[in-house]
Amino acid sequence: MANLIGFDMDAADGIQLGLGGQIVKACPAQVTMTTVAGTLPTTVWFCRGWHSPFGLLGQEGFLDHYRLTLDVREGWFALEPSG
Repeated sequence: MANLIGFDMDAADGIQLGLGGQIVKACPAQVTMTTVAGTLPTTVWFCRGWHSPFGLLGQEGFLDHYRLTLDVREGWFALEPSG
């Protein structure tokens, strides 16, 4: 994903952290995310070594701007601006 927006993880400062039982290099980047609720300038962290087929949304920088509702039994979720 980082390559798709032109973010160079080799040149970026990062930290080592444990994620999903793995040690990964995590690098922050300022981006503008677009959702059905609008756009949000935020910090995202790109992780080298994260080999799962999904990403993670953080409590700070994303979920603190939205209300997320999940219904696993019925197989749906809703994302709404908070406040």
